[in-house]
Amino acid sequence: MKFSKKSFSIKNYIQFSTILTLIIGSCASIVSPQGGPRDLTPPKLLTIEPKNKTTNFTAKKIVIEFDEYVQLKDQYKEITVSPEMETPPEISAKKKEIVIKLIDTLQKNTTYSINFGKSITDVHESNEMKNFKYVFSTGNYIDSLKISGSVLFEGDTTIVKDVQVGLYPDSLKWVAKRKPLLYTLSAEKGKFEITNVKEGKYRIFAIKDVNNNKLFDEEEMLGFLPNPIYLKKDTSGITLTLAHQFPEKLKVTESKYYEGKIRLKLNGKTDTLLAKALYPKEFENNILVDRNEKDSIVLWLPTQKFDSTKIVVSTEKQIIDTITIRNYNQEAKFSPIKITDNLKGESLMPGEKYKLIFSRPLKDPNLSNIEVLQDSVKLRNYKVRLNPQNAREYFIEYPWDSTKHYEVNIKENQFKDNFGKLNLKFQRRFKQDSVGNYGILDINLTIPEGKQYLIKLVNSSNEEVKKLVAPKTGIYKLTILPPDKYKIIFTEDVNKNGKADLGDYRKNLQPEKNTYYPDEISVRINWELEIKYKLE
Repeated sequence: MKFSKKSFSIKNYIQFSTILTLIIGSCASIVSPQGGPRDLTPPKLLTIEPKNKTTNFTAKKIVIEFDEYVQLKDQYKEITVSPEMETPPEISAKKKEIVIKLIDTLQKNTTYSINFGKSITDVHESNEMKNFKYVFSTGNYIDSLKISGSVLFEGDTTIVKDVQVGLYPDSLKWVAKRKPLLYTLSAEKGKFEITNVKEGKYRIFAIKDVNNNKLFDEEEMLGFLPNPIYLKKDTSGITLTLAHQFPEKLKVTESKYYEGKIRLKLNGKTDTLLAKALYPKEFENNILVDRNEKDSIVLWLPTQKFDSTKIVVSTEKQIIDTITIRNYNQEAKFSPIKITDNLKGESLMPGEKYKLIFSRPLKDPNLSNIEVLQDSVKLRNYKVRLNPQNAREYFIEYPWDSTKHYEVNIKENQFKDNFGKLNLKFQRRFKQDSVGNYGILDINLTIPEGKQYLIKLVNSSNEEVKKLVAPKTGIYKLTILPPDKYKIIFTEDVNKNGKADLGDYRKNLQPEKNTYYPDEISVRINWELEIKYKLE
């Protein structure tokens, strides 16, 4: 009985498995995919009411009909109305229509254009209908002139997209005072075109309008032509170079107290930047400079136990600003002092000074606690000197030898800061790198009589490696160059002050012009290369 029962159950199991396999097989049988190819066609325009390029326009509503359901994407970024209306029109998409409701009173005898950019797409696949433009005129004719060109910026090419390029009255004294008569936003690579322009005399400006207020603000970049342009036919080839403008008045735009220090930032650059505390009294001669750059300064305070301090910021010739800093956290916790240096890897570049960097300024430091060894033997004749530009940095001066090994040691708890914190242990082993591990570049430069140029060498990481003044024709030698690929930039130093100057619209000064050496320069180890270039 047991045998026959077991045989029966196995038989049933086999039959069930066979049926299940057939069912699964039928479910898994291959069928043709449903639907046709993907829709790649953008919406097609069917009708517009009133018609595009209508003259003597009086309507309050414009209805644009398409062959499929549409939507508006990024409409506040993509759609431009030129000239701008005091009250922007209401633009919406519903089913197969885009409706424009005009709220503002229109100017007489004026051509308006509404450019949709890439905002119109179909609902299902987001296919873009690019650069559709609706144009109308409240007068008897449509203005038809156009002006085109490029926006340039030295450095980051992504900046030249979405720059506001506008036409202004010839009589305009300062671009910050009013919005453009007509404008457009630049496309990829800075290309722009303003259409439906009336014949006349204009000023043209490019503004990197960060806050989208259609005005120029001091922190934004500006490009302009030095003279007005008269449009009586289509004009192309206009070049506008973006640059930060020198502010009308220098002032502190950012002030922040944190972790025992104050950071101040200006709205522009100056050759010298000084700061002094007016109160409390114990701050007057006890503030230490951390970093002093041309547009900012970092100051370390002698204590965090204060309610407020007043700082006067100045150049050597005049006071720039006076600010009050309040301290809302007098119980901030500080970590131990950390020590680093300026080495990249384990080598000191030939001619470079070895620099120790402390996380906070030291209080009454005993610099003999810094130990230097050469081939495991303690040195005696080295000097340690505070960096006058940075209260956290110390140079170790010694005639380093590329055939020797060096070690810098600082034991734990040898230095103290103003907040009572002690240092962590520091140890660094390094060598002076050999000159043979670097290359030399000779630039045989021909310069027009009476002109002066700045030479800037930029590496593959877009970092400035060398910079020098070239006052006349000659060979300019750049030494100790790490092997890399470099770009060379020549800046015409018009006023011969040894620096690349910003533009200044108030003085009608363009930013000093850059010329790029056409080829990339490959510098190799222990190799000297000469190039020739003639500046026109």
